[in-house]
Amino acid sequence: MLFIYLSLALGGALGACSRFAVSNWVMKTFPGEISYGTLAVNILGSFIIGIIFVLIHDKAQLSESFKPFLMTGILGSFTTFSTFSLETLNHITDGQYWHAFVYIVLSLSLCLIAAFIGMSFAKLA
Repeated sequence: MLFIYLSLALGGALGACSRFAVSNWVMKTFPGEISYGTLAVNILGSFIIGIIFVLIHDKAQLSESFKPFLMTGILGSFTTFSTFSLETLNHITDGQYWHAFVYIVLSLSLCLIAAFIGMSFAKLA
């Protein structure tokens, strides 16, 4: 059990650092009113979780024991749905309803598409 918690902690640290780096890079590269850094992290995380799911459950190329490290640890701290929620509410409370709407639609649709593409990509490999 200790190994699982240590792998979660290591994965969480790696995911959080990766999230910070990717989000900051995207925000500097594509500044704007919408938080493209959070959006990019959520899309990338959805794509990667689709691949990992197939590799663990369908292809058995990864052991089930990697699931806490990869999916809960790394991707759990890498993706930022709670940040997405707060940023959306901030747009709404600031009266930026169009920004909130666009952000919600882009986040949900692109992340679902990314997860599907990730699963499809992993099944082909």
